Formats: sequence, C-alpha cells, structure tokens
Amino acid sequence: MNILITTKDTIKLDYSININVEYLSELGLSTIEEIEDKYDVIVGGFELKKLNFSKFLNLKFIQLISAGYDYIDLDKNSNVMLSNARGVYSSAIAEWVLSALLMEIKEFRTIFKQQIEKRWDRTLKSQDLKDRRIVVFGTGSIGCEVARLLKLLGVQIDGVNSNGRYIEGFNKTLSLSQSKTMMSDYDILVFCLPSNNETKDFLNESSILELNSGSIVINVGRGDLISKEAILKRSDVRFILDVHHIEPIPIDSELWNLDNLLISPHISFYSKEYVESLKDLIQINILNLLDSKEVINRVK
Repeated sequence: MNILITTKDTIKLDYSININVEYLSELGLSTIEEIEDKYDVIVGGFELKKLNFSKFLNLKFIQLISAGYDYIDLDKNSNVMLSNARGVYSSAIAEWVLSALLMEIKEFRTIFKQQIEKRWDRTLKSQDLKDRRIVVFGTGSIGCEVARLLKLLGVQIDGVNSNGRYIEGFNKTLSLSQSKTMMSDYDILVFCLPSNNETKDFLNESSILELNSGSIVINVGRGDLISKEAILKRSDVRFILDVHHIEPIPIDSELWNLDNLLISPHISFYSKEYVESLKDLIQINILNLLDSKEVINRVK
C-alpha cells in the first residue's frame, strides 16, 4: 500500500510491512497538483482542496486531519472513501471556547489593559455565566463538547442543526431556518457550523441586526459564517473569532483596530494531545483498510 501525507507538519506513522509512506514535503514538487496517480491513500487537510480527484484512478481512501470535509469534492471519483477527524479536536476547541468566554464576561481584556497602564481600578462589573442564555450552532462532536462543559457550570444550552433534530445534551434544538428569527433570544452565540450554501454569511449585514446589544458571538466553525460587513456594522456586539473570511487577516485590515473584536489566529484546535490522537486515528484506519474492515469516521 502506497500512502502520501500532504500535511505541512510531518505525521510519522509506525508501520513495518506492506506499507510505503511518502511525504509531499520531500517530493520536491512545485505544486500539489503535480502528485502522481500511484497512491492508495492520501492523508491531508485543506491543501487537498486544490486537487482534481478525478485523475486519481488508484486512490482508494482519503483520511482528513480536519473534522470538516466540505472543501473536498469527490463527485468525479465516487469510488474513493473519505473519513474525517471527528472527535480529535473537540476537547481542545471546547476548552478554548469556555476559556475565551469566561475571559470576556469576567472583563479580563480590561484587566490586562489596566495592568499595562499600571492602573488599580476595582469598579469593573463582571457577569456570571450561569445567568446567560446560550445557543450553540452545530450539534456535532465539537458543539456537543461545548455544551457538556458549559452545563457543568449550570448553564442551559440550546442547539441549532440543519433540521432541528433532538441531540442529547441540549435543552432544546432548533433548525437552522428557525434560528434566524430567534437569535434575539440569546446573549451568547457559539458557531461550530461547517461551510455550505445554508451557512455561508449566516451573519451578514442584515441578519446581524437580529442580535441584542451586548451579545457575544464566538466562531470556531468556518470563517465564512460571519461576513466582515456584519462585524463592522455592530460595534455593540462582542466578537471572539478563531476563524476568519481571509486567513491570515491582511495587516492593513480595519479589523485589527476594533475594540469589540478578539482575533485568534485559527489555533483553538491545537493541543499536544491531539497530535497523538490524530496519529492513532490514521493508523487504525489504514490497518482497517488493509484488513478490509470499516474505517472510523467515514463520511463518504
């Protein structure tokens, strides 16, 4: 079996027989489009968006290192199996959401600023999380883990998914279409959605007007869920964004100067533990493939 790993960070797999592993970074190719059709398995992430999979006649399986898979188009090669990394990043992202949210409502950004200014000011008024109305858009593994952590603090969490189906762990669930007219019911909105025709620019210049003043918006889903125009339109809404329409954000963008926006450089998923979990998932799936067993997290 021939395996190609296209990720920037090298993932060293532990195999001894019947498996040949190559790394895109060591092939000396000018572009990823120059990959030869000799691989049974490709392991990679967003860089695979550039590939035309119709030319890979020998390819049997794609293992993604991301939970999302909306950027992979296999319509012209329907024989290829596709698995994602669902669950690998859930704990790290949920902990990031919780820490960012607590930092915001406990006024830590102001506290940091006061320390820089050497100013002792005890007039800050922080808020309690248990008193907030929270909705999580996306009830997959990440959204469920966010809800689980928040519930430990006594918070009731509502969820949003495509059709409003009930998901254990949420107080109630709404469909995506229902949620558009109910966003004013919530103080905190956490986005863990994938990118598709229904979710792109979900918060835009029009829909952002539905939010209450003082609301907090957190996005750890896809950058195109929230338009730049929506962010600029509501200076009275606080945004905590780990993903963005354009990454990296251009140095001359006005977004850098917004007091109501916390910019995180797409790092909410990162932890030392996820590297080993991801490696374990990849190795188990390749062994399952060799043994003609079902692969984990198959989405196609």
